[in-house]
Amino acid sequence: ENGRTPLIVATESGNSELASTLLKGGAEVNVKDKDSKTLLMLAGSATLSSGNGEPFVVPEGSNRPASFVKCDQKEYSEIVLKLLKRGAKVNVKDENGTTPLMLATASGNLEVVLELLKRDAEVNVRDEDGMTPLMVATMFRNLEVVKQLLEKGAQVNLQDKDGQTPLIWAAQD
Repeated sequence: ENGRTPLIVATESGNSELASTLLKGGAEVNVKDKDSKTLLMLAGSATLSSGNGEPFVVPEGSNRPASFVKCDQKEYSEIVLKLLKRGAKVNVKDENGTTPLMLATASGNLEVVLELLKRDAEVNVRDEDGMTPLMVATMFRNLEVVKQLLEKGAQVNLQDKDGQTPLIWAAQD
């Protein structure tokens, strides 16, 4: 009814051991929940972290979804890597046009970002607000991720629907 499979529950809770067991048992890796989010997206959005579990405050005026919250990265990173090894689609979009790379760039989890880029994640993809992974990484001040995206060809002059570029995002408080 709500689209929550056992693997979705394990992924959302960061239970890497249970997720691994379910994957070995043949659980579908590209299943979507009721909000059109795949397991890779759920694990990617869960990797946003400062390590203290506090909600992330999105910059004023941003249209970013409330799903950008902070939590522990280690377990979620392991789940992301397992999902990728099992064939999770890297360029899938949710109902807002958000991709796993966008969620991973927000988290600053360089290991996951690099793994997605190795698997040909689109670096200049846009969500419904015109945001790109580079804009998201810049908004969340993830410098190492920004460097990697630039090396992979991220375009610095693209504008979101409000006319903001990554440079404008970088200049904001």
